[in-house]
Amino acid sequence: MNRYLRAILRNPHEFLASGVHKRSSFFVKRYVYRGATTLLKTSIRRAPAQNAFERGLQLEAAKLPTPTPVAIGHRRTAGILFESVLVTQRISDVTELRA
Repeated sequence: MNRYLRAILRNPHEFLASGVHKRSSFFVKRYVYRGATTLLKTSIRRAPAQNAFERGLQLEAAKLPTPTPVAIGHRRTAGILFESVLVTQRISDVTELRA
């Protein structure tokens, strides 16, 4: 397993705070949930990271260019989702679009 991926899975907060992710071959998307309404919704819905992971696999299966989903992680307490993380393969030679 890639050393960056091990670091992400061990502690995504530390990995992102370190700035190492800018040199890794992975992209990390964190979904953090706050507020009573959002926290209640997450207790009955699937995590957005899970949905994004599965959609990525479907796009790959359809031979559409997409970042390869690598891993997901969730942090729940008493069934309530507080955070989820999606890890994808970084795409090289792209232009970043800003709104």
